[in-house]
Amino acid sequence: MTIEPLYVNTPRIWRGHFGVFKKEIYDGIKSKVEEYPKEALRSKELNNNSFSTAKIDEYRPHQLEALVPFYRQLYADILQLHFQFFNAVTPGPQKMEPVFDTGFYSIADEYRQEEFIDRLNKEPEWAREIYKKLFLIERSWFNLSYSEGQVLPHNHSGLVSYVCAYYVKVPINGGRFLVKTRNPNRREGDWKDDMIPLEVKSGDYLIFPGDLVHGSEPNESNEERMVITTNIVLKHY
Repeated sequence: MTIEPLYVNTPRIWRGHFGVFKKEIYDGIKSKVEEYPKEALRSKELNNNSFSTAKIDEYRPHQLEALVPFYRQLYADILQLHFQFFNAVTPGPQKMEPVFDTGFYSIADEYRQEEFIDRLNKEPEWAREIYKKLFLIERSWFNLSYSEGQVLPHNHSGLVSYVCAYYVKVPINGGRFLVKTRNPNRREGDWKDDMIPLEVKSGDYLIFPGDLVHGSEPNESNEERMVITTNIVLKHY
């Protein structure tokens, strides 16, 4: 192996707070999820008393009008995180060009970088069109964890850039969020992956990269824990 990991304490999780649903909205969502057969809500990332609508295309949180205010706030957070914290460069319009008669196509920029930045600054309406199609919701779903229900360690690999976990309801002893990290208290040469707990309460939401291994503690209460998870991908061209 020619590379080695560098252990730097860089923030990889961000927390916000949106608030909780009105009781009638929460009860309606819970009832709808519980209508589905439990076998349709099984997932390898969950133990036997946790259920997910990840495979139910007809009932996605981001398609519910009641959640529009939350997704507006999340979009603003993602914009700030992506461009201000990570200093990402806005991708300009691109086009596809054939590579002779090989069958391949290549991606080419429609503008030189200086021209693109200049137009962004001079034409705010055009800039808004560029930004609004940059972040795409790949899918979203509800997780319901009843007594002893737990989300097992996993990540959202592939093209997922950001994951948002919105804690709609966290009862007392409902289980903390777990994230796999390097324990900085261990001496050099003796690093070990640990699942570190983070406190969350009803109305909180966490944003983190898709490759981050995470899970939850078991729900040790007699009430359900409800979480809305959203996968966000970047449109690259």
